Amino acid sequence: MPMLDVERRIFDEHLEEWLRSHAGQVVLIKDSDVVGFFDDETAALGEGARRFGLTSFLVCRVALLC
Repeated sequence: MPMLDVERRIFDEHLEEWLRSHAGQVVLIKDSDVVGFFDDETAALGEGARRFGLTSFLVCRVALLC
């Protein structure tokens, strides 16, 4: 499976729900785990780097277009 396909699928599956509860926040997803929601990309990227190092993870603003 290409890189970040699982994370993108999780984002797409939950987007409608998250638009109601986390609109404008930034979500951090690793594999099929939603790590958390953050106020900005810098905080989400920092947490992703701290937890996962140099492996891939998805950081995306909860909006209609990621």
